[in-house]
Amino acid sequence: MQQKSMGVWLASASERRTEVLIEMLKGVPVWFAHCALIGEETPVPTGIVVEEMVSHITNEKANTAKLEVSLGRIEQLSWHWMGNNDCEHPNSKDADIKSRGNMKGGNTLKPAVIVKPPPPPTSIENVIVIVADTLVADPDDAFSALGQPADELSAAGMLIRLSGRRHLVWSGTTLFGAFVSDGVESATVEVAELSESNLGYLLNSGSWKGKAGAYDLAGKMASNAKLVAGDNLAVLGFASEVLSELMEKLETICHSSGSYSATKSL
Repeated sequence: MQQKSMGVWLASASERRTEVLIEMLKGVPVWFAHCALIGEETPVPTGIVVEEMVSHITNEKANTAKLEVSLGRIEQLSWHWMGNNDCEHPNSKDADIKSRGNMKGGNTLKPAVIVKPPPPPTSIENVIVIVADTLVADPDDAFSALGQPADELSAAGMLIRLSGRRHLVWSGTTLFGAFVSDGVESATVEVAELSESNLGYLLNSGSWKGKAGAYDLAGKMASNAKLVAGDNLAVLGFASEVLSELMEKLETICHSSGSYSATKSL
């Protein structure tokens, strides 16, 4: 019987989210694609708490992705086969990334036999689409979010605001297509008092670019901040429970195809 062709599309330009999913999906017999949505970014709404902002933006991204799927986006994606335990991806830079955090499940599968991959999926019925969004809550205002800084000056303002304090990071994740799920989670991060030299290093490194709150906890900010509550995945850009459900769904599909066997959780 021909193996069912399944795909996972991360509809995001985030390198960090891509690295997290590549690590999770290694050895799972699915096709993987990562590519940003064509539509414009959803503006951050006002007048609601940050948790609701993230939920709203994630829902809007899902609606945009559904529209793009209806216009044939699936057929335009560049797919990468993940069904080899030693598979590597050119965008995977940090081998030590703790992508699973406290997530239940994870990749609990290994290949029973090496099989020739099926053709990439061409229909949304065989693709799980992932959209996600992350915002950093202003430590002084539950109705204000620190999104991606527009330039170095705004990045400096955000880092100074977070320096020496704790703040919440909110991440939302929505799945649709062959499997549907959504959720929003938070984590608490504590930033050390940033000296002038530390601040200058973070700004000059460019690590603030494209990052909510102007920092990357798994990157240059690692030595200046720490996770004190919640799941590491929330800081890296995902709701951990949703990704747990994704891996459980893929495990079910893999077992039903007969190509994988269960092992101890990694």
